[in-house]
Amino acid sequence: MVTTITRFTAAAALVAGLTVFGATQATAITWTGAVDNFWDGAGNWDLNRVPVQTDRVIIGSGTPLSALFGTSAHTNTNIDVSGGHHLGNNSYIGLRFPSLNRLDGGENRLFENARIDTARGSQTLLRNNGLLDIRDNAEFHNAVLTAPTGRQGIMTVGSTSSSPNITQLNISGTGTFNNAGEVRLLNATMNITGNGLFDNDKTVTLTGGSTNISGNGFFDNDGLVTLSGGSINLSDVGLMSTSANYTQGGGTVNVQSGGLFVNEVGAQTANLGGGTFRVHAGGRATNNADINNLGGMANNGGTVGPGNSPGTLTVDGDFAQGPGGTVAIEIDTTSSPSRAQQP
Repeated sequence: MVTTITRFTAAAALVAGLTVFGATQATAITWTGAVDNFWDGAGNWDLNRVPVQTDRVIIGSGTPLSALFGTSAHTNTNIDVSGGHHLGNNSYIGLRFPSLNRLDGGENRLFENARIDTARGSQTLLRNNGLLDIRDNAEFHNAVLTAPTGRQGIMTVGSTSSSPNITQLNISGTGTFNNAGEVRLLNATMNITGNGLFDNDKTVTLTGGSTNISGNGFFDNDGLVTLSGGSINLSDVGLMSTSANYTQGGGTVNVQSGGLFVNEVGAQTANLGGGTFRVHAGGRATNNADINNLGGMANNGGTVGPGNSPGTLTVDGDFAQGPGGTVAIEIDTTSSPSRAQQP
């Protein structure tokens, strides 16, 4: 769970027109990088001043990278990045108003304890081959700041386009992505590795693309995860742990060598209503939920396979096989003595 930090007292705003109460409509201010790479340099902005909280920040394609250094902290209305945007050295940006943030085609990097917070009621788009790279103890928090509407914030990664899309959300080097709203992964890639953490406290919907968890990467679900398309791939000490709800209506889960999927004690239902859940050689999947703890159990209406060579699927709670479900277990040989002795 995330404790919201408050660094500024921001005026309330309306989504329509981005109008701040008692003030004028948000002003667009554009990065030029005319002097150097420092965000706090007035000469690097087209209005010859540093952005303030009522400004809409634009970092266009083809412009030099912009960076925050030292302990610089800023609040802005929203941000539109199609160029380079790097935050480091304890920098902070709070996007406080329920607005639209576009990280479209840009290179967004957070490192060295930098942090970005977005507000409830806001929308954040990472599309068009854009990159959000979070590492070195940096943090991105979706929908943690209060807003007048009180609605949850939505972050969309990728698009519904069927064309190739290499949009990426990368979390590594003890970086953290915290979701207190909703994250939608479409045709994009999310990589969680190198002690990176994806901490879900609300809702994650995966309808395409791939989520790859490896190298001590950790997907911690304390809310709701729904997989209807694409894949979740666990390997090389990658861990996905759910203490609430996991629902799979399609797509594929691959628990490969060194990977671990855990339905925690006290969790609610892990429901496989479609798609494929496969545990490969060296991978592990464990259901620790007890029927007496919130009715936790694994329900299979799709395909569950403990893998070959062999794989391991451990059910310490209850496993319910639906009429449309399949358990795919490989048999070593049909002529083994143990089989021959069966009546």
